[in-house]
Amino acid sequence: MNEKNILNGEALCQECGLCCQGVFHSYVRLLDDEVSIIEKTNINVQFDQEEKFSFFTLACLAFDGHCSIYQERPSTCSKHRCELLQSIIQEEIEIQDALMIVDKMKFLLDEFLPELKHLCDNKKTNFPPQLMDIIFDSFEEGKTKEEFKKDHKKLFMKIAVFGFLKNKYFYKNEQAKSL
Repeated sequence: MNEKNILNGEALCQECGLCCQGVFHSYVRLLDDEVSIIEKTNINVQFDQEEKFSFFTLACLAFDGHCSIYQERPSTCSKHRCELLQSIIQEEIEIQDALMIVDKMKFLLDEFLPELKHLCDNKKTNFPPQLMDIIFDSFEEGKTKEEFKKDHKKLFMKIAVFGFLKNKYFYKNEQAKSL
């Protein structure tokens, strides 16, 4: 791994931010010594009583077009390597090509996320699987998923393309929920 690849990887992460926005993951696990650092940013830290770990939900409040705590971000974030980032570091793809993929993902996200959030009247999460669960759980008696999908074909096509690109470039056939 050379320095240029590492810098290109950092540039990709800072430009991308899809993880931070909560579209690939719904929360970030924290180590015990990271809780106080994160709480200083006004991010609401929660504790999972059953699994015994601290976390915060995504979208991350420290992300506003870029990570404002990048140098002090949680270890879960700093150790995370999506497939696209790994491809940059291993010189399998040029930074310009990777950024074009990110731009396409952001374009698709801008196309479907507002509509998806509107349909379930949810402003708290950006995680598409969670939003879809909310929608499907709120169906009126007699309405089916198939009818809903038929009524919203364009929306589901955009979500499908987004999912395809996610699986191809970011998480090869993995359904990520947390970092």
